[in-house]
Order: sequence, then C-alpha cells, then structure tokens
Amino acid sequence: MSKDCDIIILGSGSTAFAAALRAQALGSRVTMIEKSTPGGTCINWGCIPSKTLIHAALFRQEARLGEALGVGTMPDVVDWERLAKHKNRVVKGLRKSRYLDVLQAIPDLQLIKGTGHFIGPRTVAVGDQVLTSERILVATGGFPLLLDLPGLNNVNYLTSRSALLLKKFPSSLIIIGGGVIAVEMGQMLTRMGATVQVLEHGKRILSRMEFEPVQAVQKALQKEGMKFMLDVKVLGISQSGNAVEVVVESNGQRKTFRAEKLLLAAGTAPSSRGIGLEKVGVAVNDRGYITVDDQMRTTAPDIWAAGDVTGGMMIATVGAREGIVAV
Repeated sequence: MSKDCDIIILGSGSTAFAAALRAQALGSRVTMIEKSTPGGTCINWGCIPSKTLIHAALFRQEARLGEALGVGTMPDVVDWERLAKHKNRVVKGLRKSRYLDVLQAIPDLQLIKGTGHFIGPRTVAVGDQVLTSERILVATGGFPLLLDLPGLNNVNYLTSRSALLLKKFPSSLIIIGGGVIAVEMGQMLTRMGATVQVLEHGKRILSRMEFEPVQAVQKALQKEGMKFMLDVKVLGISQSGNAVEVVVESNGQRKTFRAEKLLLAAGTAPSSRGIGLEKVGVAVNDRGYITVDDQMRTTAPDIWAAGDVTGGMMIATVGAREGIVAV
C-alpha cells in the first residue's frame, strides 16, 4: 500500500503540534487534520483567553488591596467589551505566531481542514479524500462535559468555552462544579465585581488535590467574596425572567439560588466519538477516553493517542509531552 505521509495526526492543538514538530524533526512527513480552529483548546478556548482575563482581574484585585491601604486607585467600572477585544487580540496573535506561521514555515508539515475518521488500518478519510500512513496519532482533545440535570436544557447555560465569549459582564453567576475551571472562572469574575455562588456535589472543591492546600484555597476565595455550598444535589433548573434559578438539596434541606448566568463546569469529555475507533480496534474506557500504555500506544497496531482524549492530566504542557512520547 502506498502512503500519503509518514504520520497522520487527528487534531491540531498543543498535543498535536508538539508531536508534529518532533516527528518532522526526525524526518517524517506529517499531515494534521483539524475540524475546527487550528491551535485547539488551549490557544482558542482555554489557557490563553482564560489566563488573559485572570491576569486582568488581578489588576483590579491589587487595586482593591491598595484602596484598603489608603492608595486611592480603585476602579469603579469594568469595561468588559474593551477587555474582550484585548483578549481576542491576544488569542489571534498567539494563534498566528505559534501555529499558523509555523505551518507555513516548516516543510513536510501540512494541515487539512475537516473531520478525519478511520475507515481501515492505517487509513483515514477526510470528506472525499482518503489518506494512508505508517502511523496515526489521535490527539482530538476534549469538550465541556454536560450533565443530565433536570431543567438544564430549558435555560441558557454557559460552558467553559462560551463563558469566555460573553459579550456582557454578568452581575451574578451560579457555577455547578468545583474543579479547576470553576475555581479559576469564579475567582476571575468575583475579582471583576460579580457575585459568584459555587455549587459542588462533592464534599469539597478541587477533589483531586491534597486536602490541606484546598482548604487554604477555599478560605482565600471566600475572603475575596466567592460563596460555596458543598455536598449538594441539583433538583431543578429553570429560567425566571432574565435570571436562572437552581434548586438544590443539601443535608436534607432545600435551597434556591438565583443569578443572571449559570456556568456548568463539570469537567471535560473526550472527543473520541464519530472518528471510527471501533473500526480499527481502538479501545476506550466506560467514559470514552482512549486506553493507552506508557508509550501512548492504543490497543490497535500503528495507532497512538495523547492529550485530553486519553483522560490523563488535562494540561497543555502534559499533552505536549505525551505527543512527543507518542512519536
């Protein structure tokens, strides 16, 4: 069988790019396939836009601390529209310099727009185009996990992605979830002036981290104004005029929370469906994450997987390292 390239990579995020650059440096011809925006989650809907806003929120928090010391620098208004434009410029600039310019500058590295899916061993289809290669890396990442909560589909809720695209600053926010995304987004919006209520089904926030540091983090966040309710069960979600209402139960008691916006921050689901993994014998676990060994090999010959789609530490630098290991 003739081959179109040495390695096909499904995805174009930080994991995919790190793998592509290493493979190209080792003399391989690389083809990446991307159905969405080049750069993946981190550059477009994750690390870069969120940290840009978090950095801006830090300025406002420092001004508040200065005000308490007698330094009259406290700003009264957050120009969200102007801040959003700044965030978009940062994202666009880094996408160009870190991804698009690299694609144009490096030979034997190409990007095809479209949805790639397996149709057989060492064979991937993108639209009407069929590609073959010696190796294939699945680095398709993930997307915001949605929970089956009563009434959720009847309200205009936010996810970790859409929250970063808000055109109007919310005066109040309810966050369902207590992980990293919930804590980061909640603190940023609190520091910007919003009233934030976190509802977590577990007995503590940041459940994967050590207990004592988490307690210190929660205490610091509460001091800044964030509110937490733990060990809750969501009974119902509804739209009430321009606000969202969430009814929960905790310790046998019901309570209703009301806010302008609702953010669902329940984690990340793998982008492993609809790409034909079952046709080539790639196993996934009960949550859909691809099963790999310590060399990022899947259960199918000549197919590797890395990054968020494998369910490990969902950090861009970790995914990049996994991509390098895979190739």
